[in-house]
Amino acid sequence: MGRPIDRQGATDGPTVSDSAEGTPAGRLPGRLSRERIVAGAISYVGRNCLADLSMRRLGRELGVEAMSLYRYFPSKAALFSALADAALAQIAPPEGEAPDWESAVRCYAHSFRRFAKSQPRLFPLLAAAGPGQRSVGALMARMLDIWRRAGLDEATARHAQGAVHSFTIGTISAEVGVGFGRPSDERSEWCPRPAGKGPAAAGGSEEDDPSGDAAFEFSLDVLIDGLRDRCAARKQGSSTA
Repeated sequence: MGRPIDRQGATDGPTVSDSAEGTPAGRLPGRLSRERIVAGAISYVGRNCLADLSMRRLGRELGVEAMSLYRYFPSKAALFSALADAALAQIAPPEGEAPDWESAVRCYAHSFRRFAKSQPRLFPLLAAAGPGQRSVGALMARMLDIWRRAGLDEATARHAQGAVHSFTIGTISAEVGVGFGRPSDERSEWCPRPAGKGPAAAGGSEEDDPSGDAAFEFSLDVLIDGLRDRCAARKQGSSTA
């Protein structure tokens, strides 16, 4: 089972905020363990780039042979999955026992965006994570329950959450400047673009920058307005049935 996600996004293992900055992972104390390997990988990516991470380089960071890492992670994909879980643990689920769906959607979108802006080098893992990722499944289950309480049937609830997730990941990926898909040799897909490449940096105003806060909030409002109309239509249809 994956680590449970609480309202503060805490886990019983290394966190992204603890490990993404600072000294090289090889200086971290302690014997080799899954937790130390994940913390070391987070530290390496935070100082370099996800596309540059390899078992060989991580082993060098930790001061061990690369083959010793395979005792804990059978493949690089398994390591990336653990990194995604650590990153997703920082995504705060909607607060409260029964939050209204509009507040939940805003919390969901803003939480992903805060993470992406603070840790852009790790965000590609969240962009690529699907329902099969354990932490994604837990977060999606929480959101689907909120949609059901809003009166949507199962199929519509999944469509609504899919729309919210696609908007969130797609918009933030464009803002951060990363691509989609699985890690590959194409470094541009897994490294954020250099700072200062948007319209605002080229002399435009904040209103000209499609990656600005105002643009994100406007797009989120449009999405919520459409979902509100759909929820209202569903409730009206149920009451007249």
